[in-house]
Amino acid sequence: NEGFKIREVFEVGDCGEFPPQNYDGEFWKKQEPKGFSIYVDKETNERVKNWKDPQKVWLYGYFYWDWADASSQILRVEPRLRRIFMKHPSHYGVRKDAPIRFVNVLEELDYPGEYYIDREKMMLYIYPLDDDNAPRITISMDEYPLIDGNEVEYVTIEGITFECTKSDAIKINGNNCSIMNCTIRNVFSSAIQMNGHDNVIYGCDISHTGGSGIAVNGGDRKTLTHGNNVIENNFIHDWSEVKSTYTPGISTNGCGNIISHNELCNAPHMAIGYSGNEHIIEYNYMHEVVLHSADAGAVYSGRDWTMYGNVMRYNVLENVGSDEFKPCGIYWDDTLAGQTAYGNLLINVRGNGFLVGGGRDNTVVNNIILNSDIPIHFDARARDAITKNGWYTSGRDKNCGTWQGLASFRKNSEAFAQKYPQVMDIHNDFDNIDDPNFCMNPSNALVKNNVLVYTDRPDIATLLGDGVERFGKVEYNLSFASADECLDNDDGSYKLKDEVLAQLDNFEPIPVQRIGRYKE
Repeated sequence: NEGFKIREVFEVGDCGEFPPQNYDGEFWKKQEPKGFSIYVDKETNERVKNWKDPQKVWLYGYFYWDWADASSQILRVEPRLRRIFMKHPSHYGVRKDAPIRFVNVLEELDYPGEYYIDREKMMLYIYPLDDDNAPRITISMDEYPLIDGNEVEYVTIEGITFECTKSDAIKINGNNCSIMNCTIRNVFSSAIQMNGHDNVIYGCDISHTGGSGIAVNGGDRKTLTHGNNVIENNFIHDWSEVKSTYTPGISTNGCGNIISHNELCNAPHMAIGYSGNEHIIEYNYMHEVVLHSADAGAVYSGRDWTMYGNVMRYNVLENVGSDEFKPCGIYWDDTLAGQTAYGNLLINVRGNGFLVGGGRDNTVVNNIILNSDIPIHFDARARDAITKNGWYTSGRDKNCGTWQGLASFRKNSEAFAQKYPQVMDIHNDFDNIDDPNFCMNPSNALVKNNVLVYTDRPDIATLLGDGVERFGKVEYNLSFASADECLDNDDGSYKLKDEVLAQLDNFEPIPVQRIGRYKE
């Protein structure tokens, strides 16, 4: 009998800050064939030498890529060499200066909210969040969802608080169900997992999850039958506290679902992730997200030529990234095709406001982007792989996975072929790469009517790859060195000045006052 596992500890209905404010240490890393090792600086080495049981300590962080978090237990330490050997290998390798930290160190228990687990002695040590001499401690033990429904119809869950489980809080496979005005907090995995059609998740307060907030699947992609699931007016914050990456606050897969009027904030990685067709992402307020990852986006999808018809409109993305990490606002990765974004307001995105990764039939129009590293970056990575021997290796393979997926989809989905006839003309003839219908070209791009404030270099506010203008249309985009030059927003409406509107082609005002959560 190995006893029990403690995965999360909560004090008085809350949990310690993630990550702790006081973690530190700079490391030099070296890959090992079995596990790996790191060389630490002198100060860190002195601290490690004082640890009584270093084999109980784990290392956590981004060992190589800033979008792939992982952990490994310490195997042994060699203080003379300032070297620490890890038990488990790193999937992507190890790089110098990767952001990592030590976890479960008794001697380093020095900050409110931290705790240490001695699994051999079955003992938990905790540094309370406040000075209360007798804090109430809750340990999550249940390994099953608090509600687990299968083949459920017409059930409403309303006004209930769910907390403290080592699984998902609510997991439902069914149709015409509603989860309304619930509080869900302190769960190890996801708050809500829902599969089916015509379901509603409304008005919930979700926080402190180890994984995602809300994940909804529904609709049939091959027939383009909408799932009609609605995720609306929820407040989701402080999620991804165990698995830091690719556990979004809200995700949807399938066809025809709606994510509307939600507020999402304070998370290490993406706010909204999606796959499938004809979803609508609208009127959401996302802020202080993607705080601990770089090659990522507040809204993200990618690597598919069949996910046509998704629309991102009337969203506000604010304060995306941090001093250390420079992610994107809206990220259509690795030749994702058939996406549309209009009427969005992006403020203080540390990386690219939009990063469009070379896909075709993508539209970016009528957006305002304030203070991003590059407001609009629309590359041609697939074409560049052929014409310039670029880094995107899939672009050099005429039988790449994205091509095979498209070929299969348009063969097996009559509805898709009828709704999006332009995809029927796409080919992979590498002897005809300058044809707009060649699969690796960013054809039919439309970048229009965007207002960009780029204080460093307003002359290069749009960074366009080879072929974006050749095979698409880029027009009526205005760049300014400061917001004062283009905005008349004393009332917080982000209204454009009349002289700016005169230079655009029927710019539609962004309904800023309607974005975000609303009162019932």
